Amino acid sequence: METQLFLQTWTNDFEKELVTVSWTEGRYSKGEILHHVIAHEIHHMGQISVWVREFGIQPVSANVIGRNLNRKEEHS
Repeated sequence: METQLFLQTWTNDFEKELVTVSWTEGRYSKGEILHHVIAHEIHHMGQISVWVREFGIQPVSANVIGRNLNRKEEHS
């Protein structure tokens, strides 16, 4: 829910807004962090696909187009 709220309130002004993070020294833009999170999730989708293939299972498609992921949850 926190991630959903963050993405729903995202504006272009956030792209270059700098933040200090607890896990390292330095400051990063919110845009850099968001892009990193997206790339990291894609990496994990690929890892899981490789692992399930090793078990002889057809992996679920990583394609998010047409999955209606932006719809509101009906059971909220």
